[in-house]
Amino acid sequence: YQSYGYAADYQADVYELRASFVFGGDVTDNLAFEAIAGASYRDYENETRQTFLSGYLVSDRRDLSVGPTATDIFDDPFSQEPGSIGWDTDIESNWSDAAIFLIGDVTFFDQVDLLFGLRYDQYEVEAINTGATIFNPALGGTLFSGDDDKFTYEVALTWRSDMNVAPYIMYAENATLETNDAGGIEVDRIDQGNFLADSDLLEGGLKFDAANGRLTGGLALYQQERTRVDPFGNVDSEESEGVELEVKALLSETWSFTGAATIQQSRIGAPGPCFSGNGEFVVITPERAGLTGADAYGGLLAALNASCLSELSDGYERTTLPEQVFSAFFT
Repeated sequence: YQSYGYAADYQADVYELRASFVFGGDVTDNLAFEAIAGASYRDYENETRQTFLSGYLVSDRRDLSVGPTATDIFDDPFSQEPGSIGWDTDIESNWSDAAIFLIGDVTFFDQVDLLFGLRYDQYEVEAINTGATIFNPALGGTLFSGDDDKFTYEVALTWRSDMNVAPYIMYAENATLETNDAGGIEVDRIDQGNFLADSDLLEGGLKFDAANGRLTGGLALYQQERTRVDPFGNVDSEESEGVELEVKALLSETWSFTGAATIQQSRIGAPGPCFSGNGEFVVITPERAGLTGADAYGGLLAALNASCLSELSDGYERTTLPEQVFSAFFT
């Protein structure tokens, strides 16, 4: 068995201003409209300090069956001694988002609902990394800044039948900030201009209500495509599809049941030629590097970019996510 960890210190300050206006009403006997429109502004300031890139960890990689040895490495970045490495990563970042939005719900004949959302965001970002371990020296000690804007939307159509079953279909195009563990912006993202990640989602299913509300649930099928960027700046596309089922039942005045099941599959797209900058950081086995397990003991073998592994050139499944998840609760 092995144990490992790393030192980290996160600090953040955030404030947000928001104003909204609700309007709508019955247009005719068979048509109703409700909406909320508004504007918001969020400012997020963050300092992310971590130590793991150099390998000098607070909790070193260790064979628990052996115990402490003379080769254990400790360098606590919370205290600065002569000759110490200090923080591998020390990123100060700030980002702001000014947005306007509109959410509307149109009801036809008390049975058909058209729900839509529109949003426009204007982002401004800046970051500087003064850490001791920076793989690209050009990204160290320099303040990087950038800006980008994005229009996103979603639309959903639902039909509420007389049998208390409501089939629906939904499509959305969205974008999110690529943030680090503490919600800050990495210098690499700004330098490469990819601090916004796009995604699109298609979902369909049905919701049901039976036994006078004592039994409710839903079934959904979805397909999503999104852009991912890992800490090393590799860009890849991820396609996911799955089925989700949830059931809630009121069994008695004192007992209730909630059950859920998810079956999903995620696949990373073809990364392209070696050193293309596409694909992700992947850990490999000692055998893949031509080493025995004993020769590789205490180390970590990895490919900084999956595009340089021939067996992954056509894409590969994401194995870090469970393909099947089931849960049941009695309360």
